Amino acid sequence: MATQTSALLDPEALEETGALPGSPRALCFDASSVFFPMQEGEGSGWEGSGALDASLSPFLPVSPEVMKRRRGGLIEQRDIIKAHEAHKMQSTPQARRKEWEMARFGEAVVGRPGSGEGDSDQSRNRQGTPVQSAGASAAYKQSKAQRARTMALYNPIPVRQNCFTVNRSLFIFGEDNIVRKYYMILATIIANCIVLALEQHLPEDDKTPMSRRLEKTEPYFIGIFCFEAGIKIVALGFIFHKGSYLRNGWNVMDFIVVLSGILATAGTHFNTHVDLRTLRAVRVLRPLKLVSGIPSLQIVLKSIMKAMVPLLQIGLLLFFAILMFAIIGLEFYSGKLHRACFMNNSGRGFDPPHPCGVQGCPEGYECRDWIGPNDGITQFDNILFAVLTVFQCITMEGWTTVLYNTNDALGATWNWLYFIPLIIIGSFFVLNLVLGVLSGEFAKERERVENRRAFMKLRRQQQIERELNGYRAWIDKAGYFDYTTWSFHRFLSPLNIVLRRATIKRSRTEAMTRDSSDEHCVDISSVGTPLARASIKSTKVDGASYFRHKERLLRISIRHMVKSQVFYWMVLSVVALNTACVAIVHHDQPLWLTHLLYYAEFLFLGLFLLEMALKMYGMGPRLYFHSSFNCFDFGVTVGSIFEVVWAIFRPGTSFGISVLRALRLLRIFKVTKYWASLRNLVVSLMSSMKSIISLLFLLFLFIVVFALLGMQLFGGRFNFNDGTPSANFDTFPAAIMTVFQILTGEDWNEVMYNGIRSQGGVSSGMWSAIYFIVLTLFGNYTLLNVFLAIAVDNLANAQELTKDEQEEEEAFNQKHALQKAKEVSPMSAPNMPSIDSLIISLSHRIRRACHYIVNLRYFEMCILLVIAASSIALAAEDPVLTNSERNKVLRYFDYVFTGVFTFEMVIKMIDQGLILQDGSYFRDLWNILDFVVVVGALVAFALATNKGRDIKTIKSLRVLRVLRPLKTIKRLPKLKAVFDCVVTSLKNVFNILIVYKLFMFIFAVIAVQLFKGKFFYCTDSSKDTEKECIGNYVDHEKNKMEVKGREWKRHEFHYDNIIWALLTLFTVSTGEGWPQVLQHSVDVTEEDRGPSRSNRMEMSIFYVVYFVVFPFFFVNIFVALIIITFQEQGDKMMEECSLEKNERACIDFAISAKPLTRYMPQNRHTFQYRVWHFVVSPSFEYTIMAMIALNTVVLMMKYYSAPCTYELALKYLNIAFTIVFSLECILKIIAFGFLNYFRDTWNIFDFITVIGSITEIILTDSKVNNLNENLLFRAARLIKLLRQGYTIRILLWTFVQSFKALPYVCLLIAMLFFIYAIIGMQVFGNIKLDEESHINRHNNFRSFFGSLMLLFRSATGEAWQEIMLSCLGEKGCEPDTTAPSGQNENERCGTDLAYFYFVSFIFFCSFLMLNLFVAVIMDNFEYLTRDSSILGPHHLDEFVRVWAEYDRAACGRILYKDMYKLVRVISPPLGLGENCPYRVACKRLVLMNMPVAEDMTVHFTSTLMALIRTALDIKIAKGKEEKRNEVKNFGGADRQQLDSELQKETLAIWPHLSQKMLDLLVPMPKASDLTIGKIYAAMMIMDYYKQSKIKKQRQQLEEQKNAPMFQRMEPSSLPQEIISNAKALPYLQQDTLSGL
Repeated sequence: MATQTSALLDPEALEETGALPGSPRALCFDASSVFFPMQEGEGSGWEGSGALDASLSPFLPVSPEVMKRRRGGLIEQRDIIKAHEAHKMQSTPQARRKEWEMARFGEAVVGRPGSGEGDSDQSRNRQGTPVQSAGASAAYKQSKAQRARTMALYNPIPVRQNCFTVNRSLFIFGEDNIVRKYYMILATIIANCIVLALEQHLPEDDKTPMSRRLEKTEPYFIGIFCFEAGIKIVALGFIFHKGSYLRNGWNVMDFIVVLSGILATAGTHFNTHVDLRTLRAVRVLRPLKLVSGIPSLQIVLKSIMKAMVPLLQIGLLLFFAILMFAIIGLEFYSGKLHRACFMNNSGRGFDPPHPCGVQGCPEGYECRDWIGPNDGITQFDNILFAVLTVFQCITMEGWTTVLYNTNDALGATWNWLYFIPLIIIGSFFVLNLVLGVLSGEFAKERERVENRRAFMKLRRQQQIERELNGYRAWIDKAGYFDYTTWSFHRFLSPLNIVLRRATIKRSRTEAMTRDSSDEHCVDISSVGTPLARASIKSTKVDGASYFRHKERLLRISIRHMVKSQVFYWMVLSVVALNTACVAIVHHDQPLWLTHLLYYAEFLFLGLFLLEMALKMYGMGPRLYFHSSFNCFDFGVTVGSIFEVVWAIFRPGTSFGISVLRALRLLRIFKVTKYWASLRNLVVSLMSSMKSIISLLFLLFLFIVVFALLGMQLFGGRFNFNDGTPSANFDTFPAAIMTVFQILTGEDWNEVMYNGIRSQGGVSSGMWSAIYFIVLTLFGNYTLLNVFLAIAVDNLANAQELTKDEQEEEEAFNQKHALQKAKEVSPMSAPNMPSIDSLIISLSHRIRRACHYIVNLRYFEMCILLVIAASSIALAAEDPVLTNSERNKVLRYFDYVFTGVFTFEMVIKMIDQGLILQDGSYFRDLWNILDFVVVVGALVAFALATNKGRDIKTIKSLRVLRVLRPLKTIKRLPKLKAVFDCVVTSLKNVFNILIVYKLFMFIFAVIAVQLFKGKFFYCTDSSKDTEKECIGNYVDHEKNKMEVKGREWKRHEFHYDNIIWALLTLFTVSTGEGWPQVLQHSVDVTEEDRGPSRSNRMEMSIFYVVYFVVFPFFFVNIFVALIIITFQEQGDKMMEECSLEKNERACIDFAISAKPLTRYMPQNRHTFQYRVWHFVVSPSFEYTIMAMIALNTVVLMMKYYSAPCTYELALKYLNIAFTIVFSLECILKIIAFGFLNYFRDTWNIFDFITVIGSITEIILTDSKVNNLNENLLFRAARLIKLLRQGYTIRILLWTFVQSFKALPYVCLLIAMLFFIYAIIGMQVFGNIKLDEESHINRHNNFRSFFGSLMLLFRSATGEAWQEIMLSCLGEKGCEPDTTAPSGQNENERCGTDLAYFYFVSFIFFCSFLMLNLFVAVIMDNFEYLTRDSSILGPHHLDEFVRVWAEYDRAACGRILYKDMYKLVRVISPPLGLGENCPYRVACKRLVLMNMPVAEDMTVHFTSTLMALIRTALDIKIAKGKEEKRNEVKNFGGADRQQLDSELQKETLAIWPHLSQKMLDLLVPMPKASDLTIGKIYAAMMIMDYYKQSKIKKQRQQLEEQKNAPMFQRMEPSSLPQEIISNAKALPYLQQDTLSGL
């Protein structure tokens, strides 16, 4: 027994069980598996003791297996940390005093066994038998200090504290008190925010009595903040030294707030002439002080701040783009939008008025002067208006209105050329860059924070481990010698205390996966009772215990049932049934259905109650509430019961908990138990909740600050003739919702127009645009993109988790498949010939001929051309005049195309076989697509020849022709790769799509419960019900009276059933038209009653929550997932290649790079040379740049209705600039010669600009109607400025690069647009144009180009839902004059397919295609957030420019000595830089090792490639061998091998490279060839030799200096003459010369 015990107490044995900290599992070791004796009366504290057998010795340790079945006590890390922190060792005098006291205490401990009062009790075991304890004092020879230190750490003497010694503030608040922890000032700030929010702003600065009372609190708040600032200034100092008050950003903000508050108060008291009330607006910054008190917020803020540097670069590019477009807009549209159509007699016109110009006015209207669109705000009259209008267009709000206005004023031919590039470059491109940069920076910042946390955690962990190891060693020493004595227990008591303090937990997974061994375990409820402490075997079987035993068995069987899969699926099916019942609910449902659903609700409630009761009984309450799903179930069920009880006592009034019923649907998420990828997704979403909540708080703070600021600026001012708009700043809730609406980006421009109008319109209110621009930029484009950043971060984690699981599964499946294959292989039957091949076995001639045709070199090319031609023919059709001449011609062409496709289909069927064999025709999905298209066309032709034809059928069959362009996908491999990538990303998106739809479904169910039947209204707003809404009424709108009939209508988007609710919510999630839906929801009253203005403001919470869950979060996850998948697919394609993406991009640059031509006249004494010298001098360049900048400023100075003298001055300035640029052009032509001048693209650009400018001046002077296009040449000069800025040049270069990567993505997007445009033309092309609806003269499907513009507009989200409603059924038709049977007046056009058409288009376009665009951009702009010391393709442009300085003739070769200078000039990471040490430079050049030609020159491409290889370490041989090879055998075997590998890989990636180019990129010199490596290796050897020689000489000199004057010289070192003379001397002949 003793040996067994001692073995278990041996540290190695304990380590094996994982009980001691030496093992890897030491941190959270199972204390219960270690042996500890027990004190009398300690049983209830020791929770695992109940099951001990009476026959077992108390010393025997309990095995871990047994302990697992009990309530296992885990010492958690945090308990040890608490113990550690509570008693900091050797840090304070108190600790030292304790240590000394404990040392004294230690002496008593090692006394005689049995001495002391406690020992007599402790030295008895449970049965009361005394224990022998001989020789105890000899066992512990441990040093007192060590023992005392450990005792002091884990068993401190409690110090009695009184009110003077304890650390309390004002004798009341302890250190951990919330009042002290959370700083009183924060409470004051929150109170101040509440006061600011309670104000209500009335027109004309009137105030409610409450507002007046609240104003009186202002001096108190200012006083508190002044006091705070004063204390801080006194404590920290004001500004001049480090750490002083104003050196902290938050303090600066505080100071400004306090100062402005004092000034504003002083201004009101002293009646100064200056109006200082505006300073009160600064008060709203106070809530921002909350940020400094919350650490997690600071992480989010820090990451945004860190991203500011690259964001500023992008901001610069954005500003440049806006300025460029604004100047062009100023030239084109200045003053063009100031005339509109008005009625001849009255001043009334259209609403809104139509600008007139080229368009002209309808009959009865005339063209008059007008202030301009939106009260003159949206115009291009001067540069500021132009910048505002362009910014508004870039945010994609209201840009179509501006486009349509310019179309009316100038004609619709060319305007799209201005607006579409503006949207593509500004919105799709530059604003997406913001997203890329932010997500990169956020990920980096979060990584930094996490690394820091992990480091700190590790340090703390190591410290704890050290302490525990020390303690363990002490226990081992103590226990090993004297395990029999009870005095041993005294030394264990400290750990026992820790054990008692430890939280006794069992992990949830253990609880969930418990098996049948539960039968043997002690019942949870009986732990700790006297009965439990007795052994099980010795329990007497009486009646009560029999029943208890049976009850336990019942509980165990119920637990098994509850955990079985059958029960799980039963509950899921009940949830699904409940979902179906909830979804059936709709407005105007029959009475029987209402009753059925009412009783079904009780049934489901009963079933869920039963499930809850069974689970709670079977598992016990403690285990039940361990699962968060169970807690959720419990909450929902209790809520439902409460609602039922409420309905019994208060019938008819819902408590609003009916919404909770819908939350039951969340239980469907239980399916994640068996769906790995969905589970991982949910897990990763839950893990990101913390950062999302802190971001939401920051967003909320941001909204509050801007809402309060908006109330100060615009409160009570939004009063117009047509009433107060729903988006206003009069009260705090309204202001919050308005700011939230601007954040979502919907109709923010309308709110801005109202803001400007409220401040006095264009003349005095334009400053208020700044508020809205800042709000849009910071809120919409910065904060909301951080959501996406977090989503991208967390999704990557989910993807990795899923991947690992999939790999395991695949490995298992492969093993399984191999086993099956072995079994099946002997049984495999020979291939049966297919039926079709039997039919066509006519000597196979036909089949061979078909095979020959199909595999002809140009066959696929011809088919591609036919596809392209048929697509053009489709686009050229006229959808209205079906029998026009053009359509007749196109129909004949269609016969030809269909014939060609039928021929292709038939010969492919003959060649490949139909279906039975592998590789046959119908086994390929693309062939099935071809088949459907061809058959559809043939059936349409057959029906068209038949007289009694059904036009609708023919139309729908002819629409199938649209799918022809898809046939190109199979034929272009790269396009197919992009398409496959989209398909794979769709598969990946499928999981999130299910979660997305489920959440949307839940929201839809809630919406149906809240709003069904409440979206009705009467056209006469004074009537509330359908019964009252009859007869006529007088409409007083817009100053005119009109008698109209009353109609009872329903809003277009409503929630009357689940389908409509889903459609409405989808529309809201795209961010379009949701303010109107919100307004209708806020106005609801009861079912079948009309609205009442702002009746239920609390309904807006539903939309805020929905927006946070959907557009802010889910849609961003969607985008993130597509981006991640796209990037993964790109990497997958290159998996077999060892080169990274960045390396491939750099090599790609090296392949395409060519040396620049820098012409230089040969003869230095000619006039041409002098001109050349002048032209290439930096001063000339800078002068021209200054001129361009001045020219830009002059272009910006233009404004509409300027005085004649001002315009003349600008005109002459323009002529002066044109002369300067013409001179530059002439001088350069003289300097470089005519041909050399035109070799540079910038020179060609300059030349065209100058010619254009001269033409414009001549045309203007000769009073010819000058073309607007000529004005472009002035603005074009601005582009030349781009050459100078380094960052902008890099951005532009990357811009071009990403466009190179985009063609196939663009082709796919173009194909999508093409297909939808053709379908739109065929289906909606003949809908009658109506200026009141959204299918009007500007926006329709009448032509292919018109359809594309309409779809592009929808893709940018400009009121797509309104266009959808305008395309529904029962619309009028355009008259078809060519119809043979004449026009049918009653014919209706449009179809309900519009729902599917537009929703699918928005889904594919917005979510998928445009995100591919984003993915490509983010891929290419990765360098913005990457470490700048890593070489990227954007650095390589510098090499080309610097090379041109040494190789002016661009022959591609320079002397190797010049190459050394060149590498020193180029800055790192590509070059060496000027400060690089000589040896480091030589080492790099040795590694570069390019071949040197006979004329001692190196090649351009080889040098660039060698620089790239050495900078990125691409297959460079480095090792001890290599270093020896540098000297011995340069060009060793490993170098040769690596070079040949790189050549192979380069050929694999770029298969069309010529051998010559390949040899230049990766030269493989022979051993005899001269290379740069050999030259510089020789130079280094020579250098080393010289240095060592100089070193030796120095040493000799030093030695000679230090030697004594008369040192005995070695005879061997003497000259021979002296020795021979010495030998002749007689007195030296005996001894001295014997050695010579």
